[in-house]
This record gives sequence, structure tokens and C-alpha cells, in this order.
Amino acid sequence: MIDTVPYAALRALPAAVDNQEHSSGFLGFIVVFVLALAVYLLVRNLTARLRRMNYRHEHDEVERAGRIVTGGSGDGPAPAGGSGPRDRR
Repeated sequence: MIDTVPYAALRALPAAVDNQEHSSGFLGFIVVFVLALAVYLLVRNLTARLRRMNYRHEHDEVERAGRIVTGGSGDGPAPAGGSGPRDRR
């Protein structure tokens, strides 16, 4: 059978643990704040990258559709501002 802990031992437990001794304090607050700030900045950066990627994808589709409609082969002059198919910054 399972041994049970006496009720008196359970009642004495909260008195044995002093909350002032085991609090995280100011350093714990700083660590949590820095982690929360880092997560916020990472999510903000990810959102901006996803928006740029979606914009580039839509722009490329419109460009391809324009070439198909006009019958362009894409052998014309290179686009301004970029040295390759995409300007990576």
C-alpha cells in the first residue's frame, strides 16, 4: 500500500519555508524583463521579415504576369539598384 505523509507534517511545511529567503528578488525581475524584451524584439523582427518576403513574392508574381501579358522575354536591361535577380540587404 502507499505510505501517506502525516497531516501534521504537511501543516508544518509552509512554516519551514520562508518566502523572503527564496524569492527571486531584483535580479530575477531583471532576468525575466530582459527575456521578455528579447522575445518581443525577435517577434517584431520576424513579422517584418515575413512582410518583406510576402511583398517580394507578390511583386515577383506581378512582374512575371507582366512579362507574360506583354510577351517580354526578360532579356532586357537589368533592373536598377540590383546586381542580380534579387537585391539582398
